[in-house]
Amino acid sequence: MIEGLAVGRIVHVKIKGECRPAIVSKIWGKENGCSNLNVFPDGSNDDAPVGHTQWQTSVLFGPGDFEWHWPERD
Repeated sequence: MIEGLAVGRIVHVKIKGECRPAIVSKIWGKENGCSNLNVFPDGSNDDAPVGHTQWQTSVLFGPGDFEWHWPERD
C-alpha cells in the first residue's frame, strides 16, 4: 500500500527524464499506486499548449519514465 496517496495530492511524474508536478485525480490501486494524474507541463518546452494540463491515465508508482513519485525534499 502506498501510504499518503489520496485524490488531490501533489506528486511528480517523470516524462522524458524530466520531473513535472501533477495532481492525483483518481486512484485505481492503492497497492501499486495506479492513478490518473493531471500533469502540469512546462509549456512549449514539453510541446504542450501553454496553460493546459495533460491527463495521464493509470500511472504507476516508481522511479521510471511515465511513473509517479513523491516530490523530493530539499
